[in-house]
Amino acid sequence: MSATQEYLSKKTPQEGNSSTLQDFKSLIKDVFSFNPGKACLTLILVILVGITNGVSIVVLIPLIQVTGFGELKDTDDYLSKLITRFFDFIGIHPSLGGVLLIFFLVFLSMALLQYQQIKSSTSLANKFSAYKREGLYKQIFNSQWSFFFKNKMAHTASILTVEAQRVMLACDSLFRLTSESFLTMSYIVLALILSWQVTVIVVFAGAAISWFMRKQIHSGRRIGKNITEYNNNLQSAVWEHLGSAKVIKSYSAEKQSSELFQKLVYKVSELYILFLTSQARIKAVFEPITVAILCIGLYVALTFFNINTANLIVLLLIFYRLFPKISSVQQYYHKFLAAISAYTAICSLEKIASSSHEYFNGKKEVTSFSEGITLENVSFSYHPENGDTLSDINISIPYGKTIALVGESGAGKSTIADLILGLLLPAKGALYVDKEDISNIDLKSWRSHIGYVTQDTLLFHDSILSNLLWVNPEASESDISRALRIASADEFVKNLSEGINTIIGDRGVRLSGGQRQRLALARALLRNPGLLILDEATSSLDAESEKRIQEAIESLQGSLTILIITHRLATVRNADFIYTMSEGKIVESGSWDDLTENTSGYFYSLCGLQGLVEQ
Repeated sequence: MSATQEYLSKKTPQEGNSSTLQDFKSLIKDVFSFNPGKACLTLILVILVGITNGVSIVVLIPLIQVTGFGELKDTDDYLSKLITRFFDFIGIHPSLGGVLLIFFLVFLSMALLQYQQIKSSTSLANKFSAYKREGLYKQIFNSQWSFFFKNKMAHTASILTVEAQRVMLACDSLFRLTSESFLTMSYIVLALILSWQVTVIVVFAGAAISWFMRKQIHSGRRIGKNITEYNNNLQSAVWEHLGSAKVIKSYSAEKQSSELFQKLVYKVSELYILFLTSQARIKAVFEPITVAILCIGLYVALTFFNINTANLIVLLLIFYRLFPKISSVQQYYHKFLAAISAYTAICSLEKIASSSHEYFNGKKEVTSFSEGITLENVSFSYHPENGDTLSDINISIPYGKTIALVGESGAGKSTIADLILGLLLPAKGALYVDKEDISNIDLKSWRSHIGYVTQDTLLFHDSILSNLLWVNPEASESDISRALRIASADEFVKNLSEGINTIIGDRGVRLSGGQRQRLALARALLRNPGLLILDEATSSLDAESEKRIQEAIESLQGSLTILIITHRLATVRNADFIYTMSEGKIVESGSWDDLTENTSGYFYSLCGLQGLVEQ
């Protein structure tokens, strides 16, 4: 058994005609909901192309007859009589010139309609793909924060890029399948009128071939699912390995990285080859058999049925066109099955994102921040079966004060920041913003009052100016200068070759770590926040860079509320109040002096480990 045959013999649990039919209906419904006018126009054009195609063949009957194969009025079949009545109705004798003129006009109409149909269907397919991509993107960013840590972002990126593009192929295949199917039906109807006996024999034989080849045709769905899966894995590898390029090179792990990437690339390549080979096999098997059936049909027509010469020639032409159309129907159906998995992947991810949607309708908008934040008996768990991540947290963050959360990594400090941002909501207890429960407020309006700086600074491959304006597009030149000055970033920006218009590279790679953090701080300040959250903002910096950031933070004290989250205790000496955390709980709180005076306390022991006090 060949590798292809072995693959095709495998069963997929979700595979089946009912699933395919359901996806087919869902896609059609989605397309018509997206743009009903364009979809209806495309369908009408498909029908008109089918009709003109049929008429172009019918016109051949009088054309053949006027060239010497008998008089049109001498024939007794229904189609010839219908043509005769048409010529009598328009008052034209079926002469060679008149028939040729009609023949030309019909073909001209057909060509124009086909052009408009392809133009309309291509436009609709591409715009629908863009619509699904845009809709999914919005759903993702309107979902709760839990969506982002529960789903693999590399797979999400693959669906937004590669799979969204394949949705266009699914739509295009669907439109072409509809067009080819309607043309096929038009040819069959004409053939039935000319000789129903011969047509029944030929169509029955064609249906039998399609039934015997159904496994080959439906293999496209299996292949398509696997293409989606391995495209996601490939995207994930690209995402992770490019993001870890420095680590890979520093460990001289280029070979391992390349080998993994190569395996995935070749697997995707093999699947596409498998799909194209399967498609070629369908054509290679189908076409010779259809020619044999055509020969048998013609033999039967000439031997057993009384068909006049003109009708026989037209019937031959119909069958000559019909079988390639049937082959095209099968190939487009095969392509559709291979591409529909991309549509189902997008719909599935949309459903997941929608189920975790953030809803703000009817909630109180935060227009100002003036009193502070309070956490009362707050508990939270990412995985309830594994116990609480935070337990009975009580914290007060008065407006205008600098509050610090300290403790070892994994103590739950960043989770508190996520709760304050409204990215997570308490499982127990309550979190108040200006005495209003956070569950009752419009979180987007609340977040507009927050500046947020993390250890892993997100900077775009763009100019410094564009990176700053990203958080506040309306900021003036003086606003930008002020933010850079406060963040101690104005001097290094001025010394860059192109100043504020310097392109800083992917994730700011052309800047030092300290420069990136100062730029991130300036960007946060450009929002004019009421609350500034610094989550391990200086933990990976050298002493000089940390000092500059620290000076910038201290210059802001009193002018806004600052929450410092860190495990480096030296940075919180001047905080108004410090909360010490361990294993998801507040174990100590007080000022620097209060906490360092308690020589038996947990904070004091942490200071000792970092060489800040004598033990």
